[in-house]
Amino acid sequence: MSEFLKTLWGKLYAWALPSALAIGAYWLFVYPKTTVFHGLVGADSEVSRAGVFAATTATIAFCLNALSMPLYRVLEGYYWPRWLRERGSARQRRRKRELQQGIVGTG
Repeated sequence: MSEFLKTLWGKLYAWALPSALAIGAYWLFVYPKTTVFHGLVGADSEVSRAGVFAATTATIAFCLNALSMPLYRVLEGYYWPRWLRERGSARQRRRKRELQQGIVGTG
């Protein structure tokens, strides 16, 4: 059980902190200037606002955790078009060859 909680905490921490920062920035800078979601939140007290913030953060963190594999696959290029994947692979092979020959490439 302890190992399960460590794994769960690690996954939630990896996504909850960025989610909380993004939602906090939205809540501070964008939310006061818009009236779109004001009726939706409907939180009058600070405790209920904190609850809405925590629930929204947890929801986004769980969604990002569930989508982490597809997100990483996009970033790593597995879902890119074939021509772009081949171009990137050729570039990396060229850089490896240059490093083996002692030539440092700029980019």
